[in-house]
Amino acid sequence: MNPLSDFLSRFKRFAPPHDSLKKAVARAVGSVAGVSIQPSDVSVSNGVAFIRCSSVAKNAIRLSRGKIFEVLFKEEPKARETIRDLR
Repeated sequence: MNPLSDFLSRFKRFAPPHDSLKKAVARAVGSVAGVSIQPSDVSVSNGVAFIRCSSVAKNAIRLSRGKIFEVLFKEEPKARETIRDLR
């Protein structure tokens, strides 16, 4: 007879919902780059978080991308498996 934990182990690897990822990305960008972004301006597709904002804001995000990832992964550890790039 298998223990119950074997049957539930497949649920451990679920990724967080996109809404929580969008909010975490918006908070991380706002705290590090100083650019206020709404979660509705963030879309996640194929491991890339696309951010709709002005080109000046995108340059600020691009310059501080490493620090944004540090803050994002500290706040939402499962995002490491989901988000690999910011654009």
